[in-house]
Amino acid sequence: MSGRSITVAVALHLALGLAACAVEGGGPQPAEPAEVGPSAFIEATGLFGLVPHDAPPAHAHVRDFLEHPHFAGLSVRTGWDDIEPVENVYDWSYLDSMIAEAQKHGKKIMLRVRPSWETPDWVYDAGAEPFWYYERNDGGKLHRMPVPWDPVFQAKWADFIAELGRRYAGHPDLVHVLVTGASRSDCEMYLPSNGERASAQATWEAVGYTPSRLIDAWKHWIDAWAAAWPRTLVSLSLSGALYDDGVLDEVADYCTSRYPWRVALKISYWSSGNDPAFAPTRAFLSRIDERTHGGVEAVSLLSDMPDAARDAISWHAVLWAEPYPSNRHQMQALYDEQQRHKRIVLTIRFRASRRRGQVALSWAGDGLEKVRILRRADGPPVGADDPLATIVHEGDGSSALDGGTSDATPLYYALFELPSKYTVAFATALPR
Repeated sequence: MSGRSITVAVALHLALGLAACAVEGGGPQPAEPAEVGPSAFIEATGLFGLVPHDAPPAHAHVRDFLEHPHFAGLSVRTGWDDIEPVENVYDWSYLDSMIAEAQKHGKKIMLRVRPSWETPDWVYDAGAEPFWYYERNDGGKLHRMPVPWDPVFQAKWADFIAELGRRYAGHPDLVHVLVTGASRSDCEMYLPSNGERASAQATWEAVGYTPSRLIDAWKHWIDAWAAAWPRTLVSLSLSGALYDDGVLDEVADYCTSRYPWRVALKISYWSSGNDPAFAPTRAFLSRIDERTHGGVEAVSLLSDMPDAARDAISWHAVLWAEPYPSNRHQMQALYDEQQRHKRIVLTIRFRASRRRGQVALSWAGDGLEKVRILRRADGPPVGADDPLATIVHEGDGSSALDGGTSDATPLYYALFELPSKYTVAFATALPR
């Protein structure tokens, strides 16, 4: 699969809106969606090295990422039970040490705190319903996680998210948080299956699984994280839960429509061989637009990395990437291409001005040479090869005239860099 064969009508906006939101009545309340594009933003782009769970500052992989010139920061992972081993008693020492070490090297932090099998015992003692399973990411050990829609778990975890936000939200060096709360491991949306999907579905149905219950659980966590972290990029990792029953699509819709400019969608198993019809990939690609950021976790085969990087960038879905330590050198091409694209996007000037019977187009950007400009009358062009769009200009230069157009209707233009076909900018010529 190649990004050249799949086009998505999106632009890479390396910005983050600072929408206001609050926690009221003891629980997360949906933040008000942003009405305009970003005018101020927290920079949250680049490569964030994915370090082992609870790896200390002295860990070899942590040092490697901190000292590598092409990494923006660290993707830090820890568990709820490490931070709150006793209810309302918090140990912030690990997170404080990682933030301090990152600051020394001029790096940023991407944070994920997981409940899953690291939910503290006191939550179950308070009445939360457990679900037992064998976790392949922990050597097949028997673990338990809370049933995602259990009200005791939801209340306790929401309290923790709010407390975490009170301590760190708005920190200039903590630029990403990942939505966690209803999965078997880490930040992904997987539910435990023990390798047998059919029997696992029956087991989950026995504890009350319905699509609406899982959807409501994820909406609850999205609201909780967005309310507690109003100035920080909130990221949702799309992955198959247990069924292909519409959960992913509805959750992704809620995330991107309720919190435009403030959320990111993430794919945690990127590969150039990904099938775009696969539910998580479909949900990801169809919802990355000019209001939404995106990212990938670089866990594919090393031989896939260059193609995967090109695909991701040509879908305008890469805001960050999380390479494992073994991938760090192979990510050089991704870093260089991402920086080049970012430089063009941040410096681009693209204008469409009405003249009688024609539209004057002008453009300029740092590193921009050859371009393709497409026009549609019913909305922005859908990618550089949109069959319903008209090619107005292709080649070099910095200006062009689009003649023979009506003055009575709006015209929508999109500017693509060649030969990459990246979306660079949009412009609209309003009626005279």
